[in-house]
Order: sequence, then C-alpha cells, then structure tokens
Amino acid sequence: MTRANSIVQERPAGVVTARSAADVQEAVKYAVSADLPVAVQATGHAYTAAADGALLISTREMSEVTVDPIARTARVSAGVRADALIAAAAAHELAPINGAASTVGTVGFTLGGGLGPLGRSYGFAADNVRSFDLVTADGSLVTASPDEEPELFWGVRGSRGNLGVVTSLVTDLVPVTRLYGGGLYFDGASTAAVLSAYREWVSTVPDAMSSSFAMLRLPDFEFIPEPIRGKFVLHVRITFTGSAADGEVLVAPLRAVAPALLSCDSWVARWGARLSGLRLLGFGRRGLACLLGLLGCRSWWSLRMRCMGGWLRHCRLGGLGGRS
Repeated sequence: MTRANSIVQERPAGVVTARSAADVQEAVKYAVSADLPVAVQATGHAYTAAADGALLISTREMSEVTVDPIARTARVSAGVRADALIAAAAAHELAPINGAASTVGTVGFTLGGGLGPLGRSYGFAADNVRSFDLVTADGSLVTASPDEEPELFWGVRGSRGNLGVVTSLVTDLVPVTRLYGGGLYFDGASTAAVLSAYREWVSTVPDAMSSSFAMLRLPDFEFIPEPIRGKFVLHVRITFTGSAADGEVLVAPLRAVAPALLSCDSWVARWGARLSGLRLLGFGRRGLACLLGLLGCRSWWSLRMRCMGGWLRHCRLGGLGGRS
C-alpha cells in the first residue's frame, strides 16, 4: 500500500476503497465482525503508525466539495485535498484554512488541529469547523456539532481521527483573495544573527503576519536552486494578508540582518496559486542558544518552528491545547 509519506509502509489485512458514507459504515461493521482494527487514509501524509493487520479504509475517492458563498462555508468529503478546496473557494473570492502543502487531505489536516499559513489571522482549521459527519465504532453515522453531540464535536477537533471515521465536514471560509508571502533563505552561518532578530521581530508585527522558520540541510540535487543546493540554510517563511507595500515594510528588518541566498517573497499571489511534537513556551536568548547548539551548521537534523499568537491564542471549545 503506497502513501505520500513513504517513511511508513502499510501492510493491512485488507483495503476498502470507500466512495460514500454508506461504504464506510459497511467497512466498519465488517471490521467489528471480523475482530479487525480499523485504519483510515486519504492521502497518507500524516506521520501515523502503519496499519499492519488492520482493515484500511481509503477515502481518497470521496472527493466532493460544495461551497455556499452566502454562508461562506464549504462541505468537504473525506478524500478532498487542499488544492481542490482552494480552487472551489477561490471561485467565490473565498479561502479555506489550509496547510502549506496543497496535496494534503483537508479532513486529516483539520482533525490534527490544522496549523497553517493564515493561523495568526484566523486560528486553527479545527476552530473553523461547523460540523462533522462521522461513522462511530458501532457503524452508526452521526453528525457532531455544537448543537448535536457537542462532546463528540469537542473531542474530534484535535483527535486525529481516533473517535470515528469522518466522512465529511462543514467548515467556514474566509474572505482572502490575495496575499503577500514567500520565503528568505539565509546561509547557515547567519542563523544566530537572523534568529535573534526574528525573535524580536515577531513581537512587533500584526496578527495579519504569520511566519515560521526552518533550519534545513539541503541535498545536492539538481532540482534545488543552485544558491542553496547542498547547503545548510535558514528558511524564514511569511504570509501576510495585507498589501504588498505594507508587507515589504514589515519584512525589511529581516532583510537587513544578512544577505539572503535566495528570496522568493517579492510577489503577491492569488490565493490558490501555491499553498505543511515539541512546543516552546517562549523563545528567549537561552532557548535560542540551546537550539543553535543542537541544530547548528554541522547538524544533519532539520527543524521547523512556527510563531503562534494572534487568533491562535484564543481557546475555543475543542480538544486542542498549546495555543499561546
């Protein structure tokens, strides 16, 4: 069984390709009667345990998306990828709360919380869900929302699918049609200086600015741009829902710290053109020094960290913590 994340190799007892909620119900009922565990997969991006010996329900054929532009919502079936939802929403000048990779499944991303490029402006994807349809362990199809099965609705948001097989969800869409974003690649030797400046910078920018950084050891492959090929780099990523002019002003302090090996941030893209553990309660100087000691220029490890705050700190009902 192949999946997008090839680190995990699947060896299930059997595979069911579901095309409807009824198919999922029948698969769950069969698994119960055969005393088999149940695993679910749409795109297979998640770092989850392999489904060895389980009945694996593939939902990738459940690909229906329906947008209500008046209510600003979308009903999304279990196999819908982010790119399909982005395209459907963009036709109405709206956008979903999706991740950084367009090929990730929407439902799986949301069940894990869903921390994406617009997080500081609109919160987690799980915060924006209105309801779930899911099949429970006894094969029943139920709707979970603030009004129906509210405790189940609370638990599903952040459960990563452990409370049932979600067959569809209804989520809010947001009025974002354009954004300023991209990334700056700095030489690894500038990591300490850039991250020191970044630590101060994130406390000054508005909630409309979401950002993250990654410390990457890039391989010497031809498809990687020559300026960063085979190097240890610091990649600072930003997403700003304001104007390009304001975005340039906000990013200027980072540009001034050190020369960038590669800059991919001087563009304004229509939403949909291109749009993926440990939690630190603060990022002080000692924390930065420790981080650099563990993941310096000679390290073969990679790390990605995202700045929280903004709407992410607002704790709505849901089994999702660590928002500060």
